[in-house]
Amino acid sequence: MSAHAEQHFYALADAIDRALVAGERHTTSFSGEDTDFIRLNHGKVRQPGHVAQRYVEIRLIRGARHASHALSLSGEPGADVPAVQAAVTGLRRVLPDVTEDPHLLLPTTIVSTRAERGAPLPPSQAIVERVLAAADGHDIVGLLASGPVYRGFANSEGQRNWHAVRAFNLQWSLYFRADKAVKNSYSGLAWSDESFGERMARSNEQLELISIAPRSLLPGKYRAYIAPAAMQEITQLLSWGGFSARALATQQSSLARMRNGAELGHNYRFRVRALRSRAPVSRVGPPPRRALRAIGACSAPQRLAGRSRSVGARQPALPGASVVRPRVQRAKSGSARIVYLPSVHR
Repeated sequence: MSAHAEQHFYALADAIDRALVAGERHTTSFSGEDTDFIRLNHGKVRQPGHVAQRYVEIRLIRGARHASHALSLSGEPGADVPAVQAAVTGLRRVLPDVTEDPHLLLPTTIVSTRAERGAPLPPSQAIVERVLAAADGHDIVGLLASGPVYRGFANSEGQRNWHAVRAFNLQWSLYFRADKAVKNSYSGLAWSDESFGERMARSNEQLELISIAPRSLLPGKYRAYIAPAAMQEITQLLSWGGFSARALATQQSSLARMRNGAELGHNYRFRVRALRSRAPVSRVGPPPRRALRAIGACSAPQRLAGRSRSVGARQPALPGASVVRPRVQRAKSGSARIVYLPSVHR
């Protein structure tokens, strides 16, 4: 399935190249999936489904003018190739009416990559059977998403990038009664009966705990246990928005105080010596030397934090690109006036 999607994307990219005339360039992004979705409720399969979809977005560029056309694909070259060529023709008619973009910045270096991750997954039906058997008759509610996801990039300079991942995401809850339930999840690139069994066993143990009669606590100081789900919410502070160069420049980052030299509190010391930005395109084994961005440019890994301080930020892929929108930058410098309009309620 992945090989068919990859070859289909390359055929579309070649067709777009052939549709160009002198002076035109293009960047094309591809996305798709072949995913099974199965919903469980009361220990039974309630809603099985399958999603197979392909999308492509073509950006035609001539000088400093550019316009984009996004369309869904059928997966059949005989129908999709004429569709993308017609899209290029339509964009060509639109370009003369488009104003020039003074901020247009495109990469000049060609960096083609190909990455496939994930092992062949068991059939979704087999996974569901194992889940229901492991639930051991408990009232289980859950959702399974399993299958490959595709991303591709191509441009008129000959760059080709392909990224395919076979992954699964299983989330479930074991209900006791009313609002008492135990939630757990299992996701990854390779299914393991042993790993799933361990998680389900923990869910059963926790279900026994919440079935104990509750006890009221008097006001005072108590030691508290932070569950993994709660820790996940805490570590989300260190996500994309926390280290975003734009968020730091506009003081919207949750780590803005660290940027100004402050350290995290003594009880919450940040012990990670060197975080590196995650690459949208990666591979099994050593991390890639450069990370692919949506426009086709590649950037090297960036050091973000160390010794409880913020030492870097996620930067644009292209040198000279601004991290703050021009309108926001003008407002911050005082060269533009911001007018607030009252909201209208109907």
